[in-house]
Parts: sequence; C-alpha cells; structure tokens
Amino acid sequence: GNGGAIYIEIDFTSQFEFKIIDALIQQCEAKSNTSRDVPPTGYGGGIFLTGNGDYDISSKRLDLKGMKIYGNSADKAGQSLYVAMTQLAEWCRTGIAGEYAKGNYSDGISNQIELQGIQVDQTTFKYYSSIQINEQQNYLDEYWIVDRNEYYVQDSGSDDWLCTSSNPCKTNLPLDNTHLSTILIKSVGRFNITGKAVFYLINFIMESTGYQNFPGIYGLSSVAEIELEDCQFNMQNAGSQIGKCFINLQIGGNHIVTNLNTKDISSEENIIKVNFNDAGSLSISNSQFENITKIGSYAVGGVINALLTYESNRLDITNCQFTTCKAQNTWGGAVYAEIQRSNAQITLSHTQIIQCEAQKGG
Repeated sequence: GNGGAIYIEIDFTSQFEFKIIDALIQQCEAKSNTSRDVPPTGYGGGIFLTGNGDYDISSKRLDLKGMKIYGNSADKAGQSLYVAMTQLAEWCRTGIAGEYAKGNYSDGISNQIELQGIQVDQTTFKYYSSIQINEQQNYLDEYWIVDRNEYYVQDSGSDDWLCTSSNPCKTNLPLDNTHLSTILIKSVGRFNITGKAVFYLINFIMESTGYQNFPGIYGLSSVAEIELEDCQFNMQNAGSQIGKCFINLQIGGNHIVTNLNTKDISSEENIIKVNFNDAGSLSISNSQFENITKIGSYAVGGVINALLTYESNRLDITNCQFTTCKAQNTWGGAVYAEIQRSNAQITLSHTQIIQCEAQKGG
C-alpha cells in the first residue's frame, strides 16, 4: 500500500487542518503490490499525503514542521514522504526553504529520495501507472532550492519550470543581437547533451584545472545533435593550463561546429574528442585553432582526436586553419584520427596546417 505509518486523504476545499507538532516516524515501510501496477502502491514509506481540490496556500493548514523521519523505506518512491496534490510546488515554496513540507530533512545532507511527490490530485494518481508517475514526479527539495549544480533543458520544457530533471526548462533562447555572451565553465561544470542543443555567439571560458575525465560539452547519446556556431573557446587565466576537453562526443549523433575560434590553449586533453561506436558524424568548418598545446600523456593527439568505429561514421574538416598546434608525447599535433571500419570516412578540404608538430610524428 501507500503510507507505511500514515495515509492522509484530504478534501482541500474543506476547512481541514493537518499539522504535525512533534512526531517520530521511524523504520516504516510502504510495500508495492507486485501483482498489479494500478492503482499505484509502494509510495511514502512514512507518510502518503494526497487529496482533491485546490489547496489555499495562504491558509497554512497543511504543516509538517514537527515531522521527524529516520530509516523509512518505500518500494517505489518517497522513502519517508510522498505527496500527490495539484498545488505541490506552491505548498513546498510556502515559508522559508520548504519549512512546511520538510520536517527534519536537511538540504544538501539528507537523501533527496526521502521526500518526493507529483503534481496531480488523488483521483488522477490512483489511475496512473508507475511509468507515468516516474515521468512526472519530483524531489520536493527541488521546489524550494534555487541554487543547484545541475540544470536540465529540453525543447518540450517550459521556462516557467524549475530546470530540474522532471521539470526541465525550454532550450530555445533566441538572441536579438550579435554580441558574444560569456559562459564560464568551472572545474566541475559541464553540459550533458542527450538531445539537441545549439550554442550560438558564446565565448566559452574554461577555468584552470588539473586533468579531468569529463569535458565542457558532453555528447552522450546516439541521437544527440550539438551545434556550435560563431563561438570562441578560451582559458580563464593566460599562462595557466586546463585539464579537460572542450567538446567530447561519445556514442554517436550528428554534430556541427562552424566558425569556432580557439587561441592560446595549454591543455592535458584535446580540444575536440570524438569516440563513435554508433552512427554519427562531425562537421567542422570555417574554424581557427591557433597556438594550441596538448601537454602530458593522458590523451592521444593534439587539437582533435577522433576514433571512428562504426561503418557510417564521418569526420569532415573544411575551410579550417591550424596554426602552431603541438602535441607532447603523442602523435598528430593538429589532428589524430583512427578509422576502425572500412566505410568510415575522414575528409580534410581547403584546410591549412601551419607549423604544427607532434613529438612522435604527424
């Protein structure tokens, strides 16, 4: 069932009042019915709270401030608390930092799976499958925590939403001028791309770091589509070094880089790395790479390192210029590429490679 210790069903239009002044909810469980998926079970190890009608947030009649939760579990979601109500986001934002919903939950310390919920009423929830619930539910703390390390976007999202995994923002942000915007990629920062992303008129600046195994822009699926147009890539501090790729394309997908200007970079990783094991292509055109030095022994190749292991893989470099690009302890000061399937293809056309060198050749 739902609600290992307490199951609450409320008519939110009534003059109800539910307040927890001081209650310990410990070692309680919500078990799912494995023989059927609907109505949903296994939610809210400690408390399951739901109801119908619109809750008047200003009434403050729903108050869990005195809730103390320890060691509860749920087969599906909400180890200690699960809430199904239409005004879930508004209720969580009432007061300071979710005070009416969180009890002794501690932001940044407690596990997010302790408090979860979904913005539907009780009548709707009881007819939902676990797949529908998984697609729409959210961690409650994401409604009140503004400063987060991860933000999610997708083209079907909304800019009124939270930019969380279950409430992504919309990707489309049209610019009405031709000035570059600046994005600082910090040592732990990156863009994880599984769908389509367009970066236009951006000056990417990367913070100085030691070697790291994750990039600034990360293509992570066979259907990813990353497009960079009229962008720049620079280090934050001249004379320092960085330790991760600017762009790393894994698995596959079709990607385009146009008019990328990169200058005065010293890095332990390649600027662009490609590792395709599924259908995928990368086109680089009208781009400039000047005074790029790949240092150390962690990465093979210099500016670009491409590994093509699928029959239809393509790497096209057109109207580009590589000037004074160097690779220490490896091959290919400008470009290092491996073709592991006979039909994969690498094409360089109308491209200049000037005073580039690699310690082991190329």
